[in-house]
Amino acid sequence: MNKAVAVLALSGILVAGCLKTLDPNLVVGAGIDLAKSFSVSDSQMVALANQSIGEMDGSSKVAGANDPYSIRLNRLFAKHKNSAQVPLDYKVYYDTTLNAFAMPNGSIRVHTGLMDLLNDDELVGVIGHEIGHVVAEHSMARYKSSYRTLAGQKIIASTGGTLGQLGASQIGALSTQFLNSKFSRNNELEADAYGVNLLKTNNHNPRALITAFEKMRRVHGDGGGIFASHPSNSQRIAAIEALIAAN
Repeated sequence: MNKAVAVLALSGILVAGCLKTLDPNLVVGAGIDLAKSFSVSDSQMVALANQSIGEMDGSSKVAGANDPYSIRLNRLFAKHKNSAQVPLDYKVYYDTTLNAFAMPNGSIRVHTGLMDLLNDDELVGVIGHEIGHVVAEHSMARYKSSYRTLAGQKIIASTGGTLGQLGASQIGALSTQFLNSKFSRNNELEADAYGVNLLKTNNHNPRALITAFEKMRRVHGDGGGIFASHPSNSQRIAAIEALIAAN
């Protein structure tokens, strides 16, 4: 992605706002920061993701190493710590919402509400889905996109060829942008396929990801919960059924 494309992207941001009220210096500065943001490296994004997860861990109630939730998660996933390009780090947040997410630095975070809802096989399928996003670099692409969005809005700035430590408010904005953005249909289906394969190759029930979707659907309706993105739960269940039948 070159600077010309960055300028076009910035144009879209500006059109969405009120042009006549913008400071011209701010517009130029935002354009420069957006252009620079397209040259950031994966290693720079991992460094920022380390900051992001540090802030999130610090503001969350994290289950300790001897907590039953942590023991259960480690029992299921200790052998999968080296499944991606980066070492995977699993932790549990005490939070009743049905959620889990994966950062591009390999940080996997799971809420207690989700763990309470799912049995072991279902949990392996769902976390396998999250690992799939890391392995296929969906999380990296989404994090970079979030960074570029905020650079275009001049909420965060890139400096030359390197990135320094961002302030807490900037990291908070980046984390929120990342968590609130959505994966594409193809990204979600690819991650589902990874989760199903993880189940099958480790002697778990390959239909467990389907039953996890069904539980989500009973709680949130079609398209709700951790899977509140396109394609809908019903579409993804059908796709998983096809994957299982094909192997």
